[in-house]
Amino acid sequence: MCIERVHRLMMAALLAVSLLLFFAGYEIVTFAILCFMIFMLSVWAIFDFCPAFKILSKFLKPCNNNKGCC
Repeated sequence: MCIERVHRLMMAALLAVSLLLFFAGYEIVTFAILCFMIFMLSVWAIFDFCPAFKILSKFLKPCNNNKGCC
């Protein structure tokens, strides 16, 4: 897998975990996870820097967007 796909899967997994925690009654933990995600996505949008991308780039290769799909 490549960096972008793993990063999207990590975000989806974190959102799924927070949703499960919310329904299990852990609203404070859910709120903390969502605030963390909002903060990190805002940092990524404002400064064009994502720490998760930096860490994942040490282990994975970037995606090739030359697949000709869509």
